[in-house]
Amino acid sequence: MSTNGIAFYYVTGPVHCFARVPLVGAGPNVGPDDLLGAGTPQFLGHTIESPEPSYEPKWKPVFSSLSGEVIPDDKIYEGQEVRVILELSRFNGSLIEQLLATPSLGRDGVAQGSESYLAIGSLLQRNGKGFELWLRNGFYGTANAAAYPDMTIGKYFLCCNLVGQTPKSLSRDTTKVSLMIEANWVTATKGFSRTCFTSDPKYFKTLPDPN
Repeated sequence: MSTNGIAFYYVTGPVHCFARVPLVGAGPNVGPDDLLGAGTPQFLGHTIESPEPSYEPKWKPVFSSLSGEVIPDDKIYEGQEVRVILELSRFNGSLIEQLLATPSLGRDGVAQGSESYLAIGSLLQRNGKGFELWLRNGFYGTANAAAYPDMTIGKYFLCCNLVGQTPKSLSRDTTKVSLMIEANWVTATKGFSRTCFTSDPKYFKTLPDPN
């Protein structure tokens, strides 16, 4: 998007959002190259403003006789909580319903309104109960964007779960939907690392046309 012929980095136009509910989700010792997602990602919606993830580092206080019992002597890093809020002005209602009806819908032939006996006590990653999420910048790859080589194609989140929605129910009169999504960390197969998301263009090649 441009104004008077000048491209602005933070005015990226619509962000195309896609999601896929894999038959087998991200599991232990699974990295971006080894995800067992089945089927083509589906168009989730358009968001006009760039939906940047929020990071909340978690620290646990450590006490010792040197510091006393009130002020910690140090803090232990316990990872980050990552969340993404999508303000969708155009959206796929049936796919949102599918994401809401977790963990069963879309897997093992379980119909909406039903739940498997095995759902209670199941694990999000090990039992493949999450979904994959793509946020692709519509401005990426255009002639104007070529002036901003540090702009990424977007973000691909390996394993997500939906934690909130506004409005609470969808109808034919719904014009905007706000989704709060929690992005989970997945253990990589190579090296000693965990991955929450990646901006590598190779993970965006299978996305369908959002128009």
